[in-house]
Amino acid sequence: MCTKKLLRNTIRERLKNLTEKDKTIASNIIESKVLSLIQKRNERNIFVFMSDEFEPNTHAMINKLLASGYSVSVPVIVGDKMIASVIDVDSKFRLNKYNILEPCEIVVSNEPEIVIVPLVGFDDELSRLGRGRGYYDRYLSCREVFKIGIAFDCQRIDRIAVEEFDIPLDVVVTEKECLMTDCV
Repeated sequence: MCTKKLLRNTIRERLKNLTEKDKTIASNIIESKVLSLIQKRNERNIFVFMSDEFEPNTHAMINKLLASGYSVSVPVIVGDKMIASVIDVDSKFRLNKYNILEPCEIVVSNEPEIVIVPLVGFDDELSRLGRGRGYYDRYLSCREVFKIGIAFDCQRIDRIAVEEFDIPLDVVVTEKECLMTDCV
């Protein structure tokens, strides 16, 4: 089995081969599936990551959730922790130390009920390969939330070596399918 670092590099190379058009089409399909899942669950507090150029675009999804009256929070990195900060249509953003957008003003949120999780890679067991810093695993380890990972299908890998601190997802949504646990 490949090391996590090697898997990350392999997947990043796959992502570089996606055209902007392919990413836009796939992001729109993923967004539609995720919004449908959220509506079916009837929960109102949603935590969504702010996507970068190599991830399915979450910005339009965030705007649609806000326009539909959901309470939306996004991650803010504070030291070695990640917190959820509520945003609205007027929120201003800045780039953090990882070049990821986060709100300029922190407004502590209610506990989210659904967390939309970024990932570098995933497998059919709903294991997630993140960027390797552990922010999401630490954040999710002490919360009972519904975890939706979103990715392009090219980010699928055969198997991820799971460690005791890795938090599995409840669903992985790609442009091609939704992988779910039996209990969802």
